[in-house]
Amino acid sequence: MRQNLRVGVDGTLIRKHGKGVSRFLVSFLKGFALNPPSGIELRVFVTKTAELPQMPKHSQIRYITVNVIKQIAWDLWGFKQQLKAIGADFVFTLNDCVNINHKYLLYYFEIPDYRFASNRINAGWYQKISDQITKCFLKRTLMRASHIAASSFFTRDDLLEKYTVPEEKISVIYPAPDILFIPCNSPKYKQQIRKKYRSEDGYLLHFSSNNDPRDNTGTLMKAFSLSLSLMPHNCKLVVCGVDRLRSFGWGETLHKLGLADKIIFTGFISNKDLCEVYQGADAYIDTSLYEGFGFQVVEAMACGLPIICSCTSSLPEVAKDAAIFVDQNNKQSIADAIVSVIGDRDKRRELSEKSLQQVKKFSWERTTREIVALLESFSKDVL
Repeated sequence: MRQNLRVGVDGTLIRKHGKGVSRFLVSFLKGFALNPPSGIELRVFVTKTAELPQMPKHSQIRYITVNVIKQIAWDLWGFKQQLKAIGADFVFTLNDCVNINHKYLLYYFEIPDYRFASNRINAGWYQKISDQITKCFLKRTLMRASHIAASSFFTRDDLLEKYTVPEEKISVIYPAPDILFIPCNSPKYKQQIRKKYRSEDGYLLHFSSNNDPRDNTGTLMKAFSLSLSLMPHNCKLVVCGVDRLRSFGWGETLHKLGLADKIIFTGFISNKDLCEVYQGADAYIDTSLYEGFGFQVVEAMACGLPIICSCTSSLPEVAKDAAIFVDQNNKQSIADAIVSVIGDRDKRRELSEKSLQQVKKFSWERTTREIVALLESFSKDVL
């Protein structure tokens, strides 16, 4: 009889330039490889055709390449078959429509209700069909999970309220920024970054996407316009992740407000450039309408940036006193915060120090340890 707990890990969303879920999984595997617990072996499924980052290596981690033609087909059938083939004892997944018979630990960034609402307006037909299937399986996925790890107390409370998940079935385990996110202590290098983004006099950083209105970028653009006349220098707004200005009429907004030379849309930012775009900024601003955790806020804090963010969802929990909080629906509130931070060097220095203190509460060593502890707690039930 095998003594080790064999855990199947769904890593099919890992990409070299992946977003939050991908970075979470890679960082977890790094933490596991650095301090591997005895008695646990991981079998990580990765997509055969995907461009992957450099994956952590250890004798207790084995990668299995699989063909994923359509993600929803993998979620509903392919994953189940592969788990059976490897003889998995337990499963670790971030997938909210998993259809398997194994015992599993489900990690949850946010409840999908807000994503569903957004996709009804902006997503293509495949994503809308996928959302409908996820809805069908969601309650079953939550109820059948052996345990659920939530990314924040806000997300935990959402699960308790909207899906009536038993409280004893949920633990809060915070994600953390990658160790690559560090402050820039070289003025010369910072200036090189700013020049790259055509913002030699400094910039305010924001992350957005082409199809998610929750980012609230349109409101930020209008607020930024209000703040410009009160700025002490030619500060710009750098928006990462957007390459289609027709999304939500942003191109028209740029034209109407005369902001074409004041707002820089970078398009997609690779992981290679991700850290430096934080390091070159004067401050980070997140006017999101909803965040289950707020990955970018934590990454920005790790780089020592002053934070301006919404006073909603998980953001106050994550940023604490390291941020200036704004009403995300009030352009003047956002504009006033921008002016108060960008126009006051001492305030920026104070907020930067608070960011570096607050981010110490988030570490992959602790995150991995807490996930492993949950996996270990189930080993006696499945071996």
